[in-house]
Amino acid sequence: MSSNRVVLVVVAVVAVVVLIPLAIVVAAASFVTLRSEETGGGPVVVEEIPAPAPAPDEAAIRIDQITGSWDGTYTCSGKVRALRLTINLAGNDGLEARFVFFTGPTQAGAPHGSYTMSGGYDGSVVTLQGREWISRPDAYVMVDLRGTPSRSPAGGLTMAGQATHCAGFAVTKSGS
Repeated sequence: MSSNRVVLVVVAVVAVVVLIPLAIVVAAASFVTLRSEETGGGPVVVEEIPAPAPAPDEAAIRIDQITGSWDGTYTCSGKVRALRLTINLAGNDGLEARFVFFTGPTQAGAPHGSYTMSGGYDGSVVTLQGREWISRPDAYVMVDLRGTPSRSPAGGLTMAGQATHCAGFAVTKSGS
């Protein structure tokens, strides 16, 4: 290697190891001096910028989003029946509902029976208990519901879970 190349390599190493860090220190000192002059020669106060608040969990489902009409089915005694569940708020954290069921797997024709329900939502599970018959067909009992609401890939709301004395239920919120 020629002596000119050795000198260039040494200069480059010195620039990287010494001059660049020195330039950073000088720039920082200049900033502090300017900030000190802005504050009248007093101490430089560095303001702490708070971290941004976490974005609300878009997937979380609030209790007010549980309210409304839900349509779907429930299976009981081996038969699939259409279901319309209408849920309203009751007080600060309670729910009241109307459970309307039909004779077949669709809502064609008149409702077969209905009753009121009450319950709540703990942020992940909806629980509703049958309370009072509105229209009771012979040999029917009220079913209580315990379901988990979730967002469908399209952004709508669905809920599925257990129905006492029955196999289960699945509903989709109308208009969601």
